[in-house]
Amino acid sequence: MNLPLGAYGEELARNYLKSKHYSILSSNFRTRYGEIDIIATYKDLLCFIEVKTRTSNKFGRPYESVSFYKIKRIQQAALMYIKEKDLHFKKFRIEVISIELNSDMSLKSLKHFQNVEPS
Repeated sequence: MNLPLGAYGEELARNYLKSKHYSILSSNFRTRYGEIDIIATYKDLLCFIEVKTRTSNKFGRPYESVSFYKIKRIQQAALMYIKEKDLHFKKFRIEVISIELNSDMSLKSLKHFQNVEPS
């Protein structure tokens, strides 16, 4: 595998989302609030997806690293994307995909969290 861990995880996440009938609009959208890993549509929803990938749980599961602060930054970046693309009519949600890999980089687990809210 030649891709850095994060890019590899995002590739796995995009493939997973496509298999669930999401349409990928953009990857690695950058704003002053930070980066959104994947932007996709699912039915009538615009989805802003954070992908976390790890090969070890030494520092916790991947999804545990998505903080209140991170979700707020994704929301701000999402609003910028919506404004920039003039998508004010769209409903949107924040999602997290948590990927754990084995030491040989094979997929150990993939968890998909929809409607993530700051808490």
